[in-house]
Amino acid sequence: MTVDSWKFTSPVGFNLGDAPITFSTQNKKIFAVSGKSVIVFDSNSGKREKVLEHDSSVIDTHFLPPDKLITYSVGGQRREWNIDTYNSVTFDKPDKILSLLAVKQTEKDEVLFVSLEDDKTIIIYKGKWKDGKVDLDKVGETSVAVEVNSRHQISTTSEFFVYCNGKSVKLHLFNSDQKGSAYRYTGKVEGIPTEKIKFTSVTAREDTIAAALSFGRVMIWKDVGNKGLHHHPHSIHWHKTAPSMILTPFGSLISGGGEGVLAKFSSVGESNRAQFLPRMLSPIYSLSVSDDGSTIAAVLADNSLHLVLISTMTVLKSMQSVLVPRGSPLIPMALDPLHPNLIVRSGRPGTLQWIDNKTWVTVATADVTCENLPDADNELLDSKESYRDVSAVFIGKIMIMTAERLINTFPSECRVRFWRRQGTLGALALEDTVQYNGDISMLRGGIEQSVNQRFLSFDLEGRICCWQRDSEKALKWRKCSSAHWKKTYVLHASYIRDPFIPVVHKVGNGGVLVVWDVVLLQQLCIFSGNGLVTMAEWDPDPYSMSVLVTCHDSIVAFSLDSLSPTWIVMQPGLSLGTSITTPVVFIDTRVVVFDPESGRLRSEICANGSILNVVASTVGHHGIRMTVLTIEGFLTISNEDSDADTQNAETLNCKQTPFSKLVYASLKEKKQNRLSHETPSLLKLVSGPAPSLAPIPHLAPTFIRSCFLPPS
Repeated sequence: MTVDSWKFTSPVGFNLGDAPITFSTQNKKIFAVSGKSVIVFDSNSGKREKVLEHDSSVIDTHFLPPDKLITYSVGGQRREWNIDTYNSVTFDKPDKILSLLAVKQTEKDEVLFVSLEDDKTIIIYKGKWKDGKVDLDKVGETSVAVEVNSRHQISTTSEFFVYCNGKSVKLHLFNSDQKGSAYRYTGKVEGIPTEKIKFTSVTAREDTIAAALSFGRVMIWKDVGNKGLHHHPHSIHWHKTAPSMILTPFGSLISGGGEGVLAKFSSVGESNRAQFLPRMLSPIYSLSVSDDGSTIAAVLADNSLHLVLISTMTVLKSMQSVLVPRGSPLIPMALDPLHPNLIVRSGRPGTLQWIDNKTWVTVATADVTCENLPDADNELLDSKESYRDVSAVFIGKIMIMTAERLINTFPSECRVRFWRRQGTLGALALEDTVQYNGDISMLRGGIEQSVNQRFLSFDLEGRICCWQRDSEKALKWRKCSSAHWKKTYVLHASYIRDPFIPVVHKVGNGGVLVVWDVVLLQQLCIFSGNGLVTMAEWDPDPYSMSVLVTCHDSIVAFSLDSLSPTWIVMQPGLSLGTSITTPVVFIDTRVVVFDPESGRLRSEICANGSILNVVASTVGHHGIRMTVLTIEGFLTISNEDSDADTQNAETLNCKQTPFSKLVYASLKEKKQNRLSHETPSLLKLVSGPAPSLAPIPHLAPTFIRSCFLPPS
């Protein structure tokens, strides 16, 4: 496969709350920034309508009636998009802008640029676009004590600029002889260290400013154009931690915090009576309001986006998005054999999500723990709420097994659950729940499941447990047996190919491959690999009895028929990707697709950063789609349009590389050799003393094996 045949796609849809959401006329469309792209949503259906790509990160968007969307990139570059045709016009980049923080389009068609000149100097420019260019005048400059690391810390109107930093809120007026004013919070809160009390966000509209303190109190100033920040502010305190806020055109304050509750305070500064929307599915991260003041766009901490009608405080619609788990995902990436074009990953706490890795949209979720979602962690009190989350999962075509444990609790409680898949994606029927004394790290089962399906669990102490249905109770599961191999921790395990499973046990600084018989829970064979084994996966060919093994300095195809390697490639630092159809390995920034029968290189692709994990699946008849997790984020690599003849020709004629030059048997030689090859079973039929055949107890099973299994 040539490099040109592979298509690279960066995922779109993450970090939706890093820039304000923009609404079109009558709120028919909404525009959300995601990195270098702007996603256009249809507000009635919630579906993605279009993705507008840019060369650099987008900082802000504005809508100009009737049909223009204005986008600004980090360097100040402006693009005008026609939302009917999605054609765009690019304007010249302003020379004075170094790093754009925010843009404000005023009613007089003037533009205010908030630029960060260095880590501690913010300059505000005012300008007006004409003939594709803009002349900028500096209208304000301020120095901050520490770096402003979030756009939630700044806010701009046509009359002033305000930002919060540490315990201070500072105001700079544009059209005034006053140099500005500042407010410093000097209060104390019982039980909270003084150094943790600070302003975290600020919002402004017309002559009103609202700033949120880290312990949840919101300070509100009115008539700041005349009074500045010198007068004592009004305060509202409902949230336990600093909320996100937005001021509406009608004078209401909308706030949402770690409790997942949206609160509306009408007539800001006069009353603390509130109207609530309890309870949203995750802590609230950012809020934006439509120009007509009727609708709020709420981005939650799980990256979901929801439209809320302000008058009734009800959710109108949820937009298509990809969910982001809290903290490091316990289930980073897994495959669904029923849906090879989807990957399974941790969603909200206690849930699994199925993601289309082509569009990067969550297409289904499953609530596994069936418990209320936790509030955000309260860092002020160093308290973290305990909650149950999915720590391990195995997905088969018929059954799914999950393991759950309590987060922020030691020792952790663990339980396993067995689910039968229903007709709808994400729909699961619970069969049984079993408490487990230990912390499970991995679950494994068979892809092609049967009535007598078995699952294996691996815990942090290295204990292997076999689970199967209770013979007396059809919907009950029991732990039928358990084993321990030299009390070693399990580094890696493949899936069950009846009745065997390859497992890598930790020994010293490396590992040893042990192939287990799942029925007897006994070792079939051991491949030491000089104690340097790191991973092991089955050859994707369902009829093969070969295991692909990576060591510190090589990759080996180990045959269970002959109990010996069939080929070895000396290449240090290789790691196996996850796949049930196409074997892939990765090293540093490269992904390698190879032929499992010979070890010959098929294709080598370079990613944009160091690779952490790869999940590969077959798309169509011959295409391959890989989801690559790098230190820079996710990346989708695919060759869905390539045909089999081209792939075969390129496989046979591929150049010799360090990955393929030490292969023992050449695929080309096998294709040219027209002689039949005897299987190991046929060879065993004539083994033994020359005058006689093998004894009957040996003859019968090997004869049957030779009749029903294809040639190896």
